Amino acid sequence: MSARAIGNRLAFMNGQVWHARYMPVKNAFRYKVSYVSIPLSQLKSFNAGLFFGLNRPALISLYLKDYGSRGKQTAKDWISDQLTKSGSSIPDGEVVLVAMPRFAGYIFNPVCFWLCYDKENRLKAVLSEVNNTFGETHVYLCKKDDESEISKNDLLSADKAFHVSPFFTRAGGYQFRFGIDAAQINISIKYYSEEGAELLSTQLCGPLIADSKKARFQAVSYAPAISLISSLQIYWQAIRLKFKGLPWIPKPTAVKPNLSVTRTHSPNQNRGQ
Repeated sequence: MSARAIGNRLAFMNGQVWHARYMPVKNAFRYKVSYVSIPLSQLKSFNAGLFFGLNRPALISLYLKDYGSRGKQTAKDWISDQLTKSGSSIPDGEVVLVAMPRFAGYIFNPVCFWLCYDKENRLKAVLSEVNNTFGETHVYLCKKDDESEISKNDLLSADKAFHVSPFFTRAGGYQFRFGIDAAQINISIKYYSEEGAELLSTQLCGPLIADSKKARFQAVSYAPAISLISSLQIYWQAIRLKFKGLPWIPKPTAVKPNLSVTRTHSPNQNRGQ
């Protein structure tokens, strides 16, 4: 099985997210998540029966207006615009959306990923679309400086440009790592201070299960409750941090344009820069 076969068909991922906060207080937790991985060329395959709907109500529904341009452009046009604005070349292969769909109409979508492949199925760019609780969105375009294939060992760095947690300032930087193949997704994002101290580590991981009757049954029986529980856990952790004495940082004015581009991480550079 090709290590890059993720782009071939719809798949489900029942996995987990891990958060570890190191400073100024320690706090760590895990919660379960349910994602779908779907090539844009295979979107119609999601629209099946009463339980799965594309751009229509269903127990598990995928609305394209929840992602990217929010319905103002087609997904491919929006991706092309983001790459063009950043001065990047546009990969000539499949684009795969990795995202949490709606469950019984409810959307919990802190981050989704647009995986951009070339014709040889090599991962060339990832648009990491981050959403906060204020209804704002920022896209981190993750690619290597020379636009070569992104491997699981590559570290991609970007300055923090988006207010997410109310307990962190908008300073420092991120390191992205993408370990993606036909069997699983393993994405990690680390957050560093301007001085290079590691403040937060997050990881999204889980096995990819190819589309089948069994996979859909598991999604229907597992995903809706998990989505609600996960969102409640996020708010519960915020309450815990507040009781631990962390100050609430007011949301700054959003940075425009809402697009940042990573650079290939050098071992000699400051981790937070």
